[in-house]
Amino acid sequence: MDGVDLSPLLFGGEALAPRRLFWECWGQKAARDGDWKLICVASDHNDGALFNLAEDAAEETDLSADHPERAVAMRCALEKWCTDVSTGATQQPE
Repeated sequence: MDGVDLSPLLFGGEALAPRRLFWECWGQKAARDGDWKLICVASDHNDGALFNLAEDAAEETDLSADHPERAVAMRCALEKWCTDVSTGATQQPE
């Protein structure tokens, strides 16, 4: 199961702890870590495009060359997430 228990937030008013978010949709995969977002397109064979959403909400400037360590770390975390959620996943119809 991919997710977190929201009951402390819903029933106790507690704040959720900061965490990375991951998703995949229509051939794109993405990771969000605080203000940073990495987008990877399946047809591209690079480490993805990195954006600082606090400074560039429109995602116009790829910062992966300026922050290669962050881009690689986020790509590794994204790949780990993909492996984790696909291991033992229910086969989906085509």
